[in-house]
Amino acid sequence: MAEYLKKELAELDKFRLGRTQLHSTLSVEVSELLKEAQLEAYLDKAGPKIDAPDRKTAVSLLMKRYGFLAALSLYSMTVFEKMPDLRPGNLSLETDDQDPLWLPSFYFHKMEASVPEDFPTRADWRDSALKQLFSENIHPLIQTGARLTGISKWILWENVCIYVRWMYETLLSTPPETLDLQRAEEDFQFVLSEADGSLFGDFHYNPLARFNGAISIQPETGREIRMRRTCCLFYLTSERGARCKTCPALCAKLPKGYGG
Repeated sequence: MAEYLKKELAELDKFRLGRTQLHSTLSVEVSELLKEAQLEAYLDKAGPKIDAPDRKTAVSLLMKRYGFLAALSLYSMTVFEKMPDLRPGNLSLETDDQDPLWLPSFYFHKMEASVPEDFPTRADWRDSALKQLFSENIHPLIQTGARLTGISKWILWENVCIYVRWMYETLLSTPPETLDLQRAEEDFQFVLSEADGSLFGDFHYNPLARFNGAISIQPETGREIRMRRTCCLFYLTSERGARCKTCPALCAKLPKGYGG
C-alpha cells in the first residue's frame, strides 16, 4: 500500500474528493446504500433536493453523481499509478446541507492506495483495481437501486460510463507532461471495451462497451456528440422539461417516470 502526495490529493479534488466528514442529513456510508431500506430512505431525503418526482429519477441522478467516483479512481490509476481502497466500508458520501445542487463528495476513511508493485504485473493490479471499483462497489449499488425502484440497470450503468469516458477524453486531450500517453490510451480502451465482464459483476461481457456508440454532429450547434442510448430522466426534474444535450430521441417517447 502507498500514501498519496498532497499534490495528488489536490488534483483529485476536481473529482469531488472529500477531505472531511460533514455529518449532514445527506451524508451516508456507502455500505449502508447497498441495503434496500437504507437506500430507499436516502432517496426519499435526496429526491426533494433535486426536485425528483419519484425514486427512479432520484436513483438515476444519484448514479450520475456517483459516476465521479469512477472518474476519480480511474484518474488516480492511470495518472498516479495508485488505486484507492474502494471497499464500500471505506467510503462515505458527504453532502453540504447548504449546497443547492446536491453534489456529494467521496470521503475515504483510509486514504491508502494499492500500487502495481503489490502485484506480479501491472495488468494483474489493474484487473484487481477494476474489480474492486465495479464488481464490489458500483455493481452492487446499481443492483440495489434497480431492484428497489424498477429502473433499468442500463440507465444506471450509462450514467457511470459517461463520466469514465469524459475523464479519459479530457485527460488525453490535455495530458500532463508526466503522463505516459500510451499507458493512458491502453487503460482507456481496456476499461471501456476490452476488460473482462467478470471485473464488473456477474457479466459475460464488459457492460461499458454497450455504450460505445458512434459520434454524430448535433444539427443545432454543429458540435460532435455521442448520443446516449438511454434517458437519464433528468428532464423530469425541470419545470420546462429541459433535456441533456446528448439525450436520445427515444426518451421523448417514454411515459413520465420511466426509462429503457
